[in-house]
Amino acid sequence: INPTFDGFTMYRSYADEGNGYGYKIGLIGLATNSIRLAAAYHSPVYWNITRQWQTDMDFYYTQNDSAQSSLTYNSINEFKYNLYTPGKAVLGAAYIYKKTLIVSADYEFQRYSKALFSDPEGLSYDAENELISQQARVINNFKVGTELKIKSLSLRAGTAFYQSPYSYYSDKYGDYRYTISGGVGLKSETFYIDLGVINSHTPMFKYIYSDHNGNAQYAKSNAVSTNVVLTLGLKY
Repeated sequence: INPTFDGFTMYRSYADEGNGYGYKIGLIGLATNSIRLAAAYHSPVYWNITRQWQTDMDFYYTQNDSAQSSLTYNSINEFKYNLYTPGKAVLGAAYIYKKTLIVSADYEFQRYSKALFSDPEGLSYDAENELISQQARVINNFKVGTELKIKSLSLRAGTAFYQSPYSYYSDKYGDYRYTISGGVGLKSETFYIDLGVINSHTPMFKYIYSDHNGNAQYAKSNAVSTNVVLTLGLKY
């Protein structure tokens, strides 16, 4: 009697392992006794990555009215590739008042369209790299923060604006993420404690369908997350 197929289960896993190298350099200068200016460059990072994926499948069947049996299929594969991530330029400025108040601002510039894939054995990634050059873009990020010290107490607040690296987004369709943060810290000669809260907002538009005139229709959403971090420390 031919076996009767009852079903199957499949499990697939991926794992990436690799190493990369790059460097960071920076300068800090005193414009006045109260104003600090800074510039930094983060070099491109060259990654050597090995991806391994495994597939396990179990097939269940019944034969000759016997109890359910199974056949197992197992496959392990891997390949290696190189990834070049673009460098980043950073400019910063800070104002310090009597060691009690600091106000700082940072600007970041990064060209994501310069990211590249390559293969150590000569496999072509021309199509993938062309897609990156078309759909990635230059981003401009801004960060502003302040800290006020009142004896052993510190109060902090800040905000940041991050652009999306995807060129097909626009201001209308959500090409950014912004965060608002605050914190308080207490420090003594024997211990310190810090509490920080970061609230992040990411507006998003997801394509749903096109109407009879060919106009794309999107669903709007806003992803909101809040992280709370508590740090305790002892001094010896």
